[in-house]
Amino acid sequence: MRTLTLLLALCFPLATQAEHATRFLEAGATGWVEAAPDMLSLDLSLQATGDDVDKLQRGIERTAQQVLTAAREQGVAEADINSSRASVRPEYAWQDGKRLYRGQTVQRSISIVLRDLERYGPLLQALSRLDIYELGEPRLGHSRLEALQLDAMVQALASARTKAERMADTLGVTLGEVISAQEQLDNGVSPMAGRMLAMESAPAPSIQFGKQRISAAVVLRYSITD
Repeated sequence: MRTLTLLLALCFPLATQAEHATRFLEAGATGWVEAAPDMLSLDLSLQATGDDVDKLQRGIERTAQQVLTAAREQGVAEADINSSRASVRPEYAWQDGKRLYRGQTVQRSISIVLRDLERYGPLLQALSRLDIYELGEPRLGHSRLEALQLDAMVQALASARTKAERMADTLGVTLGEVISAQEQLDNGVSPMAGRMLAMESAPAPSIQFGKQRISAAVVLRYSITD
């Protein structure tokens, strides 16, 4: 009986501490900053199909050099050009339920990073004159993305703190220290109104890029007391 009494005496303080430790308040918020992109990535592919692989490769290589020359003329650095991806594969087509051999397809992929957006119009105009099989949509980016994300995080933390203080005041409790701060996974960059606008002008089109919103989301957990 004395052993049971001792166990109860030890368990009650622990239970009281555990119950107290569960008293917390959580507040989540999203912060963001707006910034115009200052760089873009552009992917394009060259492709030709036929029987003479050597001839096809020479033609693809000639066009690839023209693409690289156009990029360099617009100030693209060698480190921002990747033209190493090339492939050769057999090409087939189905006709009347039969698979027919059409020849060999030679393909070359090129990626370009442009860090002066004012040169995108002239670059686009130069590329439009070349025998390019596919030209992808530009992917806008920010050279200071990490710093912008941190600025957005500061905004989110301040907003979450304000929300927690308002919740505590409404509930009649006292806000204590931060128990945990958790970054949410839905952070990102989203285009705002204006995206990318092309306007006709000579000799090359003028391109206007709209601002993007860089966001960050957090959840703060505070201890609370009466």
